[in-house]
Amino acid sequence: MLVRKKLYILILAAGASTRLGQPKQLVEIAGCPALVHVVKRALATDATSVGVVLGAHEAEITPILQDLPVSTYINPGWQEGMASSIRYGMNSIFSSCDAVLVMLGDQVGVGTADLQQLIHAWNAQDGVIAASCYNEGLGAPVIYPRFVFDELLQLKGDEGAKRLLNQLSDRVVSVPMPMAAYDLDTSTDVECVQALFAKGDL
Repeated sequence: MLVRKKLYILILAAGASTRLGQPKQLVEIAGCPALVHVVKRALATDATSVGVVLGAHEAEITPILQDLPVSTYINPGWQEGMASSIRYGMNSIFSSCDAVLVMLGDQVGVGTADLQQLIHAWNAQDGVIAASCYNEGLGAPVIYPRFVFDELLQLKGDEGAKRLLNQLSDRVVSVPMPMAAYDLDTSTDVECVQALFAKGDL
């Protein structure tokens, strides 16, 4: 009998969006908050569970998630940076899953099919990290198996987990995902993404 591996998706959405000047999680894209787009695409995958790490603006953001079957984790140390949210989310779930797919709350270009492709790459081989490839490099979304959990729990500052991908490059399987490059860091980014959604390209 095949035992299905438990994969959790952890969406990092705790940042203050200082460059944009407003909560990027709430930016309307095709009539829907950006974070809701990301969450719904994650929920449509084969993942066991989906969780969202919130921090800045959590009082404004929490209501848009209340009707979705996701867990929310409020990170009190969100100001430290992305590493803090990874640690906080991991501490909430690491004992109950075999791997975690980490993605960013403003990666609205990443579709369910993209995430499924990443999951397939992770499932196809034992003991590998499945990372998205775009802009000539590796980045989120990334699936980290249990053997990386200790390293994730030791991350500091705003470095995210890219350093781990470099350190463990011999165990990384890359999955082309050009749409992962689209984010909402600036008003120009927002205009670009809104235009692509309007054309049906995202």
